[in-house]
Amino acid sequence: MREDRTTKILASLALLHDDLDAIRSELANIRSDLDKIAAAHGSAAPALVRPRPPEPPVRPPIEERIRQLRQRGFSGYDAARILMREHYPMREIVRHLRVSPRKLAGLGEGEEEK
Repeated sequence: MREDRTTKILASLALLHDDLDAIRSELANIRSDLDKIAAAHGSAAPALVRPRPPEPPVRPPIEERIRQLRQRGFSGYDAARILMREHYPMREIVRHLRVSPRKLAGLGEGEEEK
C-alpha cells in the first residue's frame, strides 16, 4: 500500500518537474522578447530591464546523453539514475531506456538493484 502511494507521489513530482521546465523555457522566451523590445527603443528603455543572468550550460538532448553514457559503459538503471540526477524528465528516461518507473523510484530511495 505504501509503495503504491510513494510511486504515485514520485510520478506526480516527475510531472511537476516537467511542467516547471516548460514554464522556465517560456519565461526565458519572454525575457528574450523583452530584451529585443528594450534594444529597439534606444538607451532609455534598457534601464527598465534588469540584466539577464548568465545562461545555464545547455544540456544535450536525452538521446545524445544516453549515447554518451552507453559509450562509457553505463546502461539500464545506472544510466537512468545519472539522467535523474541531471534533471532529465522522468517520462523521457523511462521511454528511452525502457526501465520500470516503479523500480527506478525504489532505486532512487537507496534500494540496491537486484
